[in-house]
Amino acid sequence: MDEIALLKKQSVFQKLFHLFRKRYEGLGRIGGSVSLAKFSKAEIQELSGFTGISFQELQRKSSITLLQFEKSLPGTRFRDHSLLQLLEAFYGEELLNRQQQKSLQVEKDQHFIQQMKQKFSSIHWYVDWMAERTTTTSWLWRIVDEDKKEMKSLLAFIQRAFHFIHLQEGAITRLPFVAQATTGDPHGLDRSHIRGRMLLHALRVHQQYLGNEVLYSYSLEDENELLGLYGILRDDLWSFVTCQNLLAEINGVIHPVWKAACESSTVLNLPMKEVLKVTCVFPASGSTVWVLENSGVASTIMELNPTQPIICTHGQLRLAGWKLLDSLVAEGFRIQYSGDLDPEGIVIADKIKRKYGNSVSFWYMDSCTYIQGVNLLIKEGYSSDMKLAENRIDKLKSITSSELKELVDMMKQKKVAVYQESFINKLIPGIVS
Repeated sequence: MDEIALLKKQSVFQKLFHLFRKRYEGLGRIGGSVSLAKFSKAEIQELSGFTGISFQELQRKSSITLLQFEKSLPGTRFRDHSLLQLLEAFYGEELLNRQQQKSLQVEKDQHFIQQMKQKFSSIHWYVDWMAERTTTTSWLWRIVDEDKKEMKSLLAFIQRAFHFIHLQEGAITRLPFVAQATTGDPHGLDRSHIRGRMLLHALRVHQQYLGNEVLYSYSLEDENELLGLYGILRDDLWSFVTCQNLLAEINGVIHPVWKAACESSTVLNLPMKEVLKVTCVFPASGSTVWVLENSGVASTIMELNPTQPIICTHGQLRLAGWKLLDSLVAEGFRIQYSGDLDPEGIVIADKIKRKYGNSVSFWYMDSCTYIQGVNLLIKEGYSSDMKLAENRIDKLKSITSSELKELVDMMKQKKVAVYQESFINKLIPGIVS
């Protein structure tokens, strides 16, 4: 057995050389000292015998410098070694300081990216995004560092998924069937699965590659909307929207159910499955459709205005709601939107305005209505625990609609939410004016 192999068998050198290696990697040179606090008396005795430094000195200082150890080597069987050479022989590899390790890792990563771009050329835009190493790709690089084979498998899946999406272009496909076709498992693209999360990430990156605005939001509603851009539905029954006095056509023929609902003043809950069947949507009368966020308020207003075209989104718009608004705006109809005067309600309003522009007007979503609501709360003696938390106020930073600016500024100042129930008396006459 050679001399290095003998060293490897001794716990004192296993521990000591591990500390030496970390110190060298950190400093980039042989220098500094390491602690002996966790070494046993027997191990310190062995170290004393090897270096010629007295046991008492080592125990008293409870440390040893790397240069002390190196200076002792000429008196040992490793007289022809520097400490760095000895460490490299012990570990069987060249030791690199942190800067060298970093440079080497950059080279390896660049080589990996080039390999992946050649292997997965049809999704080069995704590999290019990975190469930028932004905060949105750090989790991908953790996979690369841990298991390159797994990352290659995931990239192969993304390429396969986009090939499937391309083949299905123009059609609507439910997510479990996309999963079955691309992973062999109908649950393989669930949110809890790595491939499900990676597909959503790739779709966001693809939208950005196409030049479209992308929000890296992880809400279910935003994810469903993103999937919908590619004709993928998570669930076309649970995604629904509520409306009254809207008519729809299928290839120029009025849909009998929508027509009967208007004639009988019946409110419809329309799942995405039914919204997708129609080719055109329009109000039964007039050119304006009234859209409300709050279901309780919407139900009350529907009862009092049974002949008006009204839509209820039930908070954040599901894909069915977006599809219905798409159809109305495409036909040139106007949207009057009203939601709760809280950060979440304003975010929804801003999303709608950004998507439909001048086709949308806000209906009692202004600073005047807000201040009146706040004053009413003060009059009624609202408690301080009704103040909006800072994490909710922070949501207002994303608002871009100029029509909402005064409201946003006032809410940042007052830090109180005003809900539609408190100003429903404004909404009811407003809908028929």
